[in-house]
Amino acid sequence: PKDFGIYMVFLSSAYLVGGIAVFGTDGVMVREIAKDWKNKNNSYLMALGRWGMSRVFIMSIIGALLLTIWLIIDGINLGTPRLEIYIAVFLLVPSSASVIIIASFLNGMGNDLATQAINSPIRSGLLLIGVAALFLLNIQHQISHILTIQIGTFILTSMAGWYWIRTKNNGPALLEYFKNDANKTISTNENIKKWRVSSWHFFIGTAGTLVLNKADIILVSVLSEATTAGFYGAAVRVGQIASIVGYAGLFWLQPKIVNNIHNKKKKALLLSLKQGSILIGCSTLFFCTIVYFSADYIVSFLGPGFQISATPLRWISFGYVIWAMTLPLYALLLMSGAEATVASILWTQVIVNIGLIFILVPVYGVNGASWAWVGGMTSTSILTAWYGYQQLKRILND
Repeated sequence: PKDFGIYMVFLSSAYLVGGIAVFGTDGVMVREIAKDWKNKNNSYLMALGRWGMSRVFIMSIIGALLLTIWLIIDGINLGTPRLEIYIAVFLLVPSSASVIIIASFLNGMGNDLATQAINSPIRSGLLLIGVAALFLLNIQHQISHILTIQIGTFILTSMAGWYWIRTKNNGPALLEYFKNDANKTISTNENIKKWRVSSWHFFIGTAGTLVLNKADIILVSVLSEATTAGFYGAAVRVGQIASIVGYAGLFWLQPKIVNNIHNKKKKALLLSLKQGSILIGCSTLFFCTIVYFSADYIVSFLGPGFQISATPLRWISFGYVIWAMTLPLYALLLMSGAEATVASILWTQVIVNIGLIFILVPVYGVNGASWAWVGGMTSTSILTAWYGYQQLKRILND
């Protein structure tokens, strides 16, 4: 558990910096591509894609350098001052950011299955294959080995996503358009300014999610110890199984919301939200119920030392049920221009969660961390329900 806790600190740090490097560009790409994809506005789409990918690449390299320098300075405290780990963490940042940006392009294209595949099943499957290979080859698990496997999964997943962009829907026509030098128009200052402003709003909300999903493990390790962070990190990571179907529904729903609002199809919008609520709510409840009642069995696969993670895993699965109840309204807010509202909701969740971590973790340890997680999730669901309903009324009355 202690080594796993250190590994989770490294991984969470890399994911946190990679997510910050994206800086809301993924949200802009989903919304703008969804608006113009069916109209085949290739000039605008290519300018957007070029701007987004170059921006994320530069920022991810800068972020990776800063993170690596910080880890080198703090390496003695972490107890793992090995060169291969620093190299792995450096490569994790741009590789994770590339998957985010490619997934956003696919999501905007309306390629829901491909978006879901590269966000969860493909990456998770490749990770399991890599870990199984270590066992079969009788290679001792080390932090550097697992981080290297993570990098490999990101690279292969990005390649799969790029293949789908090249071959699906309007992708081939877009790439053919790009090959023609006469069509390589430069992004206008007006478009760039619009994208930057929108990405800032998306980033504020995304930053809240990143702090919530990554910084909590780091904070638990600071307030308690690496072993406690390992127990909590294991519960959080395994608990994400219960969220897969919710995110799958979100990827399916977002482009539909954009298209229905853009084309003023109010009845179709209501139908999409209703279908999304049923799909996300029922499927998440089903998966969370399985995780809740089989928590002891699930954590047993992590090793005998992780039985303590069973109780926090149950609480986290319960929290995901609360989260799923308002996820369609969250998608509505995000895709209808209310990014600032989403940001305020997510940062409220961060404040609640971190505040409860400071209060509960020193007294109740790993269970307190899971209670803090549920408390934060409950706060965001309540606020999402309220603001989402108000936004829906405004759209229907427009």
